[in-house]
Amino acid sequence: MSQLAEIVAAGREAGVEVVVENVGHQKRGLPLSVLGELAAEVSAPVCFDVGHAYIEDGNEGIERFLSEYGDLISHLHVHDARGRGDTHIPVGAGEIEFDLLSEHLGSFDGTVALEIFTDDTELLDDSARRVRAMFDGGER
Repeated sequence: MSQLAEIVAAGREAGVEVVVENVGHQKRGLPLSVLGELAAEVSAPVCFDVGHAYIEDGNEGIERFLSEYGDLISHLHVHDARGRGDTHIPVGAGEIEFDLLSEHLGSFDGTVALEIFTDDTELLDDSARRVRAMFDGGER
């Protein structure tokens, strides 16, 4: 934990935001609850990967993390996922309840990256419209 605190502090000194990303679905990743506690303890911003959280602990895990640690999130990685392990698919093609984002992060002013593994620009544009609608209540 002290290493993370030192890295976050060094980043602040250098004008760089150091974030921790949830990868608890991976063999050596920290579970969502542990990551949240650690980030809160050292005041580290979080890059919340919605699809990773779903693969780790379903929509319940997403809601629990957003409820407890949503204020730490400064960056989002957004893609859909399915319980069978499909991930990085277009928003709306999987099982994630994206209304949880607008419920808990309605006034989110951080950055968002679509992590969708396709070259199909129509699918990418549709996902971008869907994500934009989550935060501004309508399509652009």
